[in-house]
Amino acid sequence: MKKLLSLFLLAGVLLALAPIYADNEHSTSTSTSTEPIRKEIKAPKNAVTFDPTCVQNAVDKRDNAIIAATQAFSTSTQASLTTRRDALKSAWALTDRTARRTALRAAWKAYNSSLTAIRKTYNNAKRTVWSAWNTDRKACKGTPNDEPAHSSGIDLNL
Repeated sequence: MKKLLSLFLLAGVLLALAPIYADNEHSTSTSTSTEPIRKEIKAPKNAVTFDPTCVQNAVDKRDNAIIAATQAFSTSTQASLTTRRDALKSAWALTDRTARRTALRAAWKAYNSSLTAIRKTYNNAKRTVWSAWNTDRKACKGTPNDEPAHSSGIDLNL
């Protein structure tokens, strides 16, 4: 009985909606005009015209300089580690305890000074690169500053 009632209910709904569906199916909206619809598209007031190639070249210059600075940092750090290794090996070869302790302290002090200078040079290079990037980007007339404000800080954490 429930099935039969459900079937009649469904049939009733379909019959009630049939005229609406038929009306939409056979609507007569004929357009005799052959003119294309024209719609003016205006650029937004804040649209900026710029040369993407100029910005791409500036990005190349910036990132290649950061890569070079990172490679120089790595090379300098390796040289400093090699010097430290050799100095520590020489210090540990000393039989006199006082001389050995003095040599070990000197090796670690020289290594620390070397790393401090290497990091300072590296950080200055990155700051210089980002400063040059800002100048180069501004030279590309009309270029929006769409990069996140913290972009340079990310490189400073390398």
